[in-house]
This record gives sequence, structure tokens and C-alpha cells, in this order.
Amino acid sequence: MVTKVSDICEIMEKLAPIKLAEEWDNVGLMLGSTDWPAEKVMLALDLTEEVADQAYSQKADMIITHHPFFFSPLKNLVYNEGKNALLYDLIRNKIAVYSAHTNLDSARGGVNDVLADVLGLRQIEVLKPVFCDKYYKLVVFVPHTHLDEVLSALSRAGVGRIGNYADCAYIMEGEGQFRPLPGSNPFLGQQGILERTKEKRIEILLKKSELKKAIEAVLEAHPYEEPAYDILVTVNARAEFGLGRIGFLERPLSLGKFANNVKNALAIDHVIVADAGKPVCKVAVCGGSGTDFIAEAVKAGADTFVTGDVKYHVAQEALNAGLNLIDAGHQTSEMPVLKKLQKELEDWAAGNNRTIIVSRAVESKVLQYL
Repeated sequence: MVTKVSDICEIMEKLAPIKLAEEWDNVGLMLGSTDWPAEKVMLALDLTEEVADQAYSQKADMIITHHPFFFSPLKNLVYNEGKNALLYDLIRNKIAVYSAHTNLDSARGGVNDVLADVLGLRQIEVLKPVFCDKYYKLVVFVPHTHLDEVLSALSRAGVGRIGNYADCAYIMEGEGQFRPLPGSNPFLGQQGILERTKEKRIEILLKKSELKKAIEAVLEAHPYEEPAYDILVTVNARAEFGLGRIGFLERPLSLGKFANNVKNALAIDHVIVADAGKPVCKVAVCGGSGTDFIAEAVKAGADTFVTGDVKYHVAQEALNAGLNLIDAGHQTSEMPVLKKLQKELEDWAAGNNRTIIVSRAVESKVLQYL
């Protein structure tokens, strides 16, 4: 089956929903047509001439970048002016461009989750919430004989996930009653006779976007002609999406040892360190440029913050607040997400019988520590 740009846009929307992007950001399909083929996709942090040249040589159909190629509206399309020449060449080669920026930063499994994971953090939570899905509680009443069948149907529908836990449900026993009327075909009881039976009450937490699929699963698996169910609005106190992450190391380390771990994890030779004199245990991270979240890291009880683009006065601010600071570089702290994104796209293609080749551009470091 031929993969189109629209197919890649659809899976990217699932991996990094556009609704998570900051208001000032520019994300989504930047260039090209949704009808163009996209059987060879290249991943990169930035769209540079170097990356474009690799796309041409590898005959790529689409480039997915983290940083948008442009934030501001174009004022002209003169061929030989700056980025415009690159745009002309990409269009001539029918190479589409898609960007997932702050939405990929905030998404589950995105830039910051991957960074927290490669640095060995556990019990990971969002540092700066930016979006909370509205949650509902689905309540359905099921006869004992079909409890497992309905629960399995809900599980197959993908609902009942809370954090890193799946198939979450609350089950209690009660008694239901009903009187089958003429024209009914009851699973239990007889027409005109009041029926009382033992039932199980299932309560399951789910997002608004999951409601339709969950109800369809219940109706398909439930033995009753008219299953009784309720949909209750609830309040989700857990921030699922946001910028930065915070978590714990398996055991406390000295700042020097942890800094070495950061270098090894990100395959870099040097980092910049501001030492507040604390051992490292509870660590906040923000890929790219995250120094705006120092106050959140301190408030959350972090002893160490790993990010990029640290300025001198910001380091002083962190030290005054008793926070260790590690500048691992903007580019290098974001780079690990490309490997994760490559796997997600390859798994999607394999699961949907799609023809797709995903490669990562070999990007030279914009800034290097010497």
C-alpha cells in the first residue's frame, strides 16, 4: 500500500498532537501536498541545506523536523534570497516538510520523556503542565457471566489506562432489576415478569476522545439488548502533557558522576556544570532551552536540572536557589527523540502494511564544546 504525506501527518498527530503546541509555535505540514507519496521519510532536528542535500541524495519524499523551518509569514518568494532558494528546491523535488516542535516536547514519549529515560530517571512526572485532557467515568452494569468478556472488549478498545498502568477498572457487586416488555428478547427473564439479578458494576476512567470507542465495545460484548451505562464527568488531577520532566535516580550520585552519565547517555564529550553542592537524586530535565523552568524545578524539589542554552546570570539564579545545573547543549539534549520517532514510524508502517523507509539525517553540531 502506497504511503502518502497525509498518512504521515495522521500518525504524527497521534504521536505529537498539534493541540499541545504553544500558541507562538508553528507546527504541522510546512510544505508540500497531502497527496504526495511519502514512502521514504527523513528525520532531522532542523531543515538545513546539509539535511536537504541528504534528502535529495537519498531520494526522500518527506522530511520531519523538530524545529520549524519558519516561524514568521514569508514576505516574498524570491528564489535567490535566503531560505526561499531551499523551499524552491524542495518543491521541485516534491519533498514535503512537517514539523513537530513544542507539541513533541510536551507529548508522552516525546523529547522530554525520552531525555528523562536516557538519563535513567524513574517515577517521571511532568514539570510544567500545559494541557490536561478532560476525563470521564464510564459505568456499566454486567451480569456475572459476561464480566470478563466486557472487560476484555474495553481493553481491546484501548481504554482504562492511567499513567503506566493498563486495564484499570473498579468492580463491585450489586443487584439490578428490569421488566421485559412485549417485543423484547431478554437475555434473562421473561416478558411481563419483574426480574432481579446479581450484576457487576464496572467503573472505568477514560478520555473524551475514547468515549465512542468504549461505548461501541460495551454494546458489542454486552449480552443485554439494552445495556445500562452512565457517563460521568470527572476532574483529572494528573497532568499528562507538559514541558520538562522530573524524576528520581535509582540511587543518589555525586554531581561529577552524574555529569559523566549525562555525557555518556548523550554521546558528548563535555557539559557545563554549575555546582550547588548537592548530591544528585531528584532531577528535572528539559530538552533544548528550558531555563525558563528553573522556578518550577526548585518548587518541585529538584536538586539538579539538565537542559541547554544556559546563560551566566541564569546559572547564578540556579545556584542561589540551591539547584545544580547541567548545560548539555540545546541540540544534543533533543537529539535522542529522533531514534524514538524513527521506531514509532517503522512500527506503525509494519502494523499497517505500509511501505516506508525512515532514516535520520546526519547533522553536524551547530555549537560544540571544545
